[in-house]
Amino acid sequence: MVVGGVLAFKVLSAMGVRENEDLTLVEITTAVALLFGPVYVLTTAGKHLRKDVEVGKSTNATYWTTMAGLSISALTLAGVTSIDDLIGLIK
Repeated sequence: MVVGGVLAFKVLSAMGVRENEDLTLVEITTAVALLFGPVYVLTTAGKHLRKDVEVGKSTNATYWTTMAGLSISALTLAGVTSIDDLIGLIK
């Protein structure tokens, strides 16, 4: 959700949406898609990796390492490289 929230915030900001403005249908649709898109992708990846653990192709350590790597990569691609970046977006 953090990745999606950051993406939605940045895209809506780039679209010119400001605080206390009513959102159009396009802006709402864009925000919802960006908010939940990364959740769906990471959940799907996690399910596939979990199946590998269940059949013995992989270990729990590999599962968690891969999921952490994917999450950190997604945050980095969204432009979040530290907690300070998140705090800056909140302000």
